[in-house]
Amino acid sequence: MLGSRWLSKGGSCVWVGSSGLGKSVLTLQAAMTWAAGLPFFGIQPKGKYTSLIIQAENNFGDVAETVQGVHKGLTAECPEINFQEVTDKVTIVRMVNKAGLEFFAALRNLLADYQPDMVWIDPLLCYLGGDSNSAEDVAMFTGQIDEIAQDTGTLFHLIHHTGKPKTSNDTKGFTTSDLMYAGLGSSVLTNWARAIMVLQGERGEEGTFRLTAAKRGKRAGMEHDHSTASEYIYLEHSDQGLCWLPSEYEPEEKKQAGRPGFRASMLRQWPNEGLTQNEAMNLFSQTHFNEIGREPTEGAVKQAIYFYTKEGSLTRKDGKIYKPMTVDSSGQNDGDKGHE
Repeated sequence: MLGSRWLSKGGSCVWVGSSGLGKSVLTLQAAMTWAAGLPFFGIQPKGKYTSLIIQAENNFGDVAETVQGVHKGLTAECPEINFQEVTDKVTIVRMVNKAGLEFFAALRNLLADYQPDMVWIDPLLCYLGGDSNSAEDVAMFTGQIDEIAQDTGTLFHLIHHTGKPKTSNDTKGFTTSDLMYAGLGSSVLTNWARAIMVLQGERGEEGTFRLTAAKRGKRAGMEHDHSTASEYIYLEHSDQGLCWLPSEYEPEEKKQAGRPGFRASMLRQWPNEGLTQNEAMNLFSQTHFNEIGREPTEGAVKQAIYFYTKEGSLTRKDGKIYKPMTVDSSGQNDGDKGHE
């Protein structure tokens, strides 16, 4: 259903983050984007999927404000989205005072009524009906989900909290596998889930957040125009509504490791006729550079393109990237020569 067999029918994903970061907005945006059949920060759906979002923390006014905010933000970023179609495909139900077996009885009735492709449970702790630290209680809950998923083919997303707020600096030095266990409670949940997504604030960078596909992340295909890694991206809040956008933030250690020799060589070899970003990534990632002693990764090429477009050594026009035009001694534009 999603990515390169990242998540399939009957699968499961846990979205983890501390309170107040915007997990509900993030997951609603994912549901609405996939309902339109569009990629969510690079995670490509195989179709246009219906979603049932079951939530307990927001009243009707909160839900309406969130939906309108995501609508406004996505309209600014993705004007091609048909929001009437999206609204028909995404259903939000508020369910309170039901947990454990009582929750699953209500869930089965909702599934019979709506028959969604995906179900979002927000948050897990409100519906668990037991102790999140108890392996037995968590296993009972996930076992019930497995039974329903096998019967219906529904893909389940669980929204979950961390113990106390963790920024990316708190987890600096952690491997992606370590981040899988960021969620509160028993490790049974992490071991059960097919995929784990972790949302964190970036310490010292107000308004910048890191989203990590911490389990089977390379299959997700997560990316955006400013990212250079497939397992994590940096995001920020939109000023046009309750919506998440790509961030241009780059960690200091990546700025230090800029490989200026490779970048300069790539710029010298850039053809006057220009390249699309994909063409450049394919071309230069297969070219051996003496400056780094090997072929650069596609991510390193993307980072170099971003570096040079930001400083003005490369410019984007009509879907391609060019060197800025210079004037030779005859008064002719060098860029014009490449377009004759």
